[in-house]
Amino acid sequence: QDAIGEPLRLVLDLKSRRVPPRVWSRLIDNLRSRGLLVDGIGSFDVDELRSIAKGCSYRLTPILFFHSVGDLQRSCHANEVKQGDTVYFNAGSLMWKRATIAEVAQNGCCGTSDMTVDEDDEDSPVSRKVSKTKYCFQPYAYPRSSLSDWEKERCKATIEDYKCHFNLKIGVYVQEFSVSADALDAIVNFVNKHSRVYDLGLAFGGVNGMAF
Repeated sequence: QDAIGEPLRLVLDLKSRRVPPRVWSRLIDNLRSRGLLVDGIGSFDVDELRSIAKGCSYRLTPILFFHSVGDLQRSCHANEVKQGDTVYFNAGSLMWKRATIAEVAQNGCCGTSDMTVDEDDEDSPVSRKVSKTKYCFQPYAYPRSSLSDWEKERCKATIEDYKCHFNLKIGVYVQEFSVSADALDAIVNFVNKHSRVYDLGLAFGGVNGMAF
């Protein structure tokens, strides 16, 4: 507190499945009594998170982790995600990588495009898909207002749609030691540009020398 001028605020990332929720609740209350403000707890186990939050004496924000945006979608339809929840999912599920010539030859798919690209218009549907970099983002990752009519017809739901319907707070994370510098840079720029959708930004918990 003396170093930063205010009480230290923490978000705990829960890994253990051997500790009962009531023990976590008491531990968090104890930390708070000692001046460590635990604002939230994150886990892939939704039921565990809600049990811990319910057992705490103070308001605690459960942070729901998902391996992909598809997992988030399934949880929404299974009524596991509630109004106002805070969610994070792997940013890699937003991306697709342009195929190399070798991959195109091996898979027997077309690696060229006959579309005309306006490289100065970063928001145009075409320039998003024929990018100067090898990393691009799926249409559902974008705000609906930036999609073309063709994309709106093909993309039945976007992340923005779920965010608005459930009033979600959304962030993304990456596997720190499994991401390249180019991919990380693309994710950072994308999330910052569309911060109205990804209002909690990017969670990057490790220092990966290769990424920097």
